[in-house]
Amino acid sequence: IASAAGNLVWFNHPHDIIGRTVRLEPLEGKRHLNTFWEITSGQAYKEHKAYNPDEVWGFLDCGPFQKPQQLLESEIFQLERNQAAFAIVECITDRLLGVVHLTKDDPKNLNVQMELPIVQPSLSSEDVSVEQMEACFLLLDRLFAFGYRRVQICVDTQDVRGKRLPMRLGFTQEGEIPKHMIVKEANRDSFIFGMLNSDWEKGARA
Repeated sequence: IASAAGNLVWFNHPHDIIGRTVRLEPLEGKRHLNTFWEITSGQAYKEHKAYNPDEVWGFLDCGPFQKPQQLLESEIFQLERNQAAFAIVECITDRLLGVVHLTKDDPKNLNVQMELPIVQPSLSSEDVSVEQMEACFLLLDRLFAFGYRRVQICVDTQDVRGKRLPMRLGFTQEGEIPKHMIVKEANRDSFIFGMLNSDWEKGARA
């Protein structure tokens, strides 16, 4: 049954990347906007209570958004040519869990940056969720299969929770950049984490 369902999803949406617990769907306004806004707006949603939306958007240069249209017009959906975005969808329930972006794609040098997933607070626990881990794993596996040599993750030094994800995935902390960015009118220092194709092949994938 699971195999048949998986084949059906692939037949209807051949560009989806299907894993064990989640699948990655190319982010689309019509397909994902309203639900993504609902789970990241801070309002109560289904069994989830209302929360401070800064739990989702506090370390990002955009958000929170008062209306879905504002989210649609933001950098989350309006991508540059060197960017891609994927909705993280739970396989069993078909529930949208969050979004993950690829940025700074440099196909000439086979480098790309993977952003931390933007997820509902219920998945932003003290530990990294299985769904977040698999979403990133699926992207890393596909990127290295396509011939990329290095994937980078850039994390705000104050984002203690966010730093756990690249460490769990086997990334190497390569350095710290003081005053790397201005985010919401404040200086941001950044940790840079890197994963090489050789790291992936020699054991990080396992």
